[in-house]
Amino acid sequence: MPDPALNPDAIAFDWAWSLAATPEQLWPLVSDTNRINQLARMAPATFTETPQAEGGSARQGETTQLGMGVTWDEHPFEWAYPYGFTVLREFHNGVLSAYRSTVTAGVRPSLFLEITLPADVVDVNVHPAKAEVRFRDRWSVERAVEHAVRRALGEPSSAAFVGARSWSFTPGDNGGRPPVDVEVLAPRSAPADGLFSAPLAEVPHGASATADGGGADESRLDVPPLVQLRRTYLMFERGEGVVLIDQHSAHERVLFEQFMNVLERGAAPSQRLLFPATLHLGPAEADAFEANRELLQRLGFEVEPFGGHSLIVSAVPMPHPRFDALRCIRETLDALTGDRLPSAAARHERLAATVACKAAIKAGDALSSGEMRALFIALASTTLPAHDVHGRSTIVQITWDELERRFGRK
Repeated sequence: MPDPALNPDAIAFDWAWSLAATPEQLWPLVSDTNRINQLARMAPATFTETPQAEGGSARQGETTQLGMGVTWDEHPFEWAYPYGFTVLREFHNGVLSAYRSTVTAGVRPSLFLEITLPADVVDVNVHPAKAEVRFRDRWSVERAVEHAVRRALGEPSSAAFVGARSWSFTPGDNGGRPPVDVEVLAPRSAPADGLFSAPLAEVPHGASATADGGGADESRLDVPPLVQLRRTYLMFERGEGVVLIDQHSAHERVLFEQFMNVLERGAAPSQRLLFPATLHLGPAEADAFEANRELLQRLGFEVEPFGGHSLIVSAVPMPHPRFDALRCIRETLDALTGDRLPSAAARHERLAATVACKAAIKAGDALSSGEMRALFIALASTTLPAHDVHGRSTIVQITWDELERRFGRK
């Protein structure tokens, strides 16, 4: 349309539309995943609905991207007034699955991914415009990709840095690390270099911080001198600079991996209370307890209904001597109110992350030298030491170059 400011003789028209449909009626049309995929020449998505015991249904979606299957749990649409509708999709596999518990909610990571495969295991004739390919054995490829990304996130280089770092990329150069092959998919501990210089595969998995540090084998790890700052951060020196560890985030990561191991492989030991304790809950917290009752029992909580919205607690887990079990279970149930996670895996991770957050030592807790050493060793034994369960940094490294620049030495 001509610009009247440039051409006074031009005739300007203003167009407006009035829609009788409500935003709720329009949303299914503008958010049609298959229409968007079709316009982008991508593979269509399929959805299945599973009735839930508590009412309603859980919706799962599935499609293919770059030849790999992608599945997700689709949560109900929510109207975020006045901006529009939002929908939460919780992805299960592939690259996004590998990033779970390492990035904050709503963040989508970017990465370079190089996959080398024999030509005969790739089918390029599944799309007329060659916009999509298919792997003949997609599950092995998906597992290898997820394993490679997860392994990279466990490297010291994935920790947050303050100060510039030199980094370059040469195609085919993987930094000296062996590539991930579909034949090598065994579980792996954190890397044995950088921040944690001992062979971490020999550090007992699941070691936790204790008052005397006896819960971890210190002889297998070179623990540097540790200093506590503001009763919140542990600090130590290494080759490239100074390293800070958030004590709450670190302990949260340790407990999360312990609890996930318990939920997947068996019940945790618990300690009986000398006198059973009674908890009085609100209706929402009582519903959260019923929804997570079995999982709480597997974590070591022996809890039974005690009339109305009250519970009686007879036994609790003891992940560390500072653990306040009653406060933990009350805060956990409060945090879980309103959850409607359709898949078992999502419920496991949500519960383990919540209990770990509430059970972990807090900012402001003074730690003895033995507790600091034990926490350092326990964090070294985790698979993702640089990230807490909310996607925040557990470890921040400040380079010597950055410090010297701040002091005017460079």
